Amino acid sequence: MLTEKIGQIHDESRGTYGSPRVHAALQAEGYTAGENRVARLMKEADPRGVSRRKRPSTTVQGGRSHPFQTS
Repeated sequence: MLTEKIGQIHDESRGTYGSPRVHAALQAEGYTAGENRVARLMKEADPRGVSRRKRPSTTVQGGRSHPFQTS
């Protein structure tokens, strides 16, 4: 039953929630389960949280190796 609810919460978040957020959502709905148990059940059922943030670009364009370097 708990695994099904975890899957439902994970699907509602479009696959972005990991175990800490799923655990918080479960607590908000009145379920009692530890964060480690939620993480273990998620690992067994294989839903994983995904970060949708873009990583910062660290490459400096124009051939300069360091942004503060004077040529």
